[in-house]
Amino acid sequence: QDVISFEFPVDSITDCVSRLRELIGGLQKKNNIILAPMSTKLSTIAALLVAEANHDIQLVYSVPGEYNTHDYSRGIGAIYCEDIVLP
Repeated sequence: QDVISFEFPVDSITDCVSRLRELIGGLQKKNNIILAPMSTKLSTIAALLVAEANHDIQLVYSVPGEYNTHDYSRGIGAIYCEDIVLP
């Protein structure tokens, strides 16, 4: 299987949407696109928005086999808010 690894901004939904659209644009005509967000919550929201805008894109969720419960949920002591304005 062909798998493409890439980098994307993890701190901005709109920037992540733009990066995903950039990557998908050249692939979509000849390939099936399956997005499996496995990173930040913001990138997961971005993947959802991209998939909702294009119904040919499949969105899947991979259930972790194991959680890092020791270091998983310490938080940063702040609330992160972002207005979603898609380009």
